[in-house]
Amino acid sequence: MNLLDEFKKGSKRAIGRLISEVENKTEIGLQIMKQLGDLPEKSVVVGITGPPGAGKSTLIYQLTKKMISQGSTVGIIAVDPSSPLSGGALLGDRIRMSELSGENNVFIRSMASRGSLGGISEAVYGAVEVLKHCKMDYILIETVGVGQSEVEIRNLADFVIFVTVPGLGDDIQAEKAGVLEIADLIVLNKADREDADHALRYLENSVRLSEDYDSESYVSVLSAVAVKDQGIDEILNKIKEGKHFNET
Repeated sequence: MNLLDEFKKGSKRAIGRLISEVENKTEIGLQIMKQLGDLPEKSVVVGITGPPGAGKSTLIYQLTKKMISQGSTVGIIAVDPSSPLSGGALLGDRIRMSELSGENNVFIRSMASRGSLGGISEAVYGAVEVLKHCKMDYILIETVGVGQSEVEIRNLADFVIFVTVPGLGDDIQAEKAGVLEIADLIVLNKADREDADHALRYLENSVRLSEDYDSESYVSVLSAVAVKDQGIDEILNKIKEGKHFNET
């Protein structure tokens, strides 16, 4: 059976191989993508960004568990800005997420970013196209919210979640990071910490004081404790409330 036939049957091995072919811009990859034709509009692409240590991988794990429990299919692209030589600090955070790889309705792919700024490489765009052809209900993209990736994730995703935690000091300033320009939802994770109430009020005030504040379409702020599965239902509901969800 050739790669295209395997891919159409939903083989995870074929999905991974096609992503590699597209990433490497091989002739077979280009031919298959051409044969697959126009992109289906079924998938909702969710970008999940934020500083290292904010718990993005745990949040993705919990969201995915909820999604598949409702019968949805999920593709996950984890963009790692660090090289394997740097010690792979981010990889440890993804151990829990890797537990999902055994689920029939989940496909996970880790990909390198374009460089130290954490920009989204062209290969990530290709991987999203492949997963759209798989007709995944959700495609979740995890990036570190630094540099160019913040702007690029807005161009790639239907819905963007910025994840932060209490105690980041100046780093938590949403307006300083330009988060309000790219995010649809801000999640204050690890909200069981002592200083969480102050951090939540700060984020809510930042939204209200922003120049683009509009009570009908402003950025939502939610608190969560992802490791305890708290606040996950509310986050998933916000994703479903987005206009993109009704357009698919």
